[in-house]
Amino acid sequence: MRRLLDPLQLEELVAPRKEPRCTPIERLVAVAKVLLTAFVVSTFSLLGIALALSGMPGVVP
Repeated sequence: MRRLLDPLQLEELVAPRKEPRCTPIERLVAVAKVLLTAFVVSTFSLLGIALALSGMPGVVP
């Protein structure tokens, strides 16, 4: 059986939050961190592939 909610609990579920979870600046910083991380990871992986394909000694075991 379902448990009935009292009106106060129902109001807390339906009412919007008083303060936002994060400010637009925090959201922008988070997006910038993700993009920078993706750029760094892709750059180093492409650099490693290029070095491995170039036949430099000591790169490929």
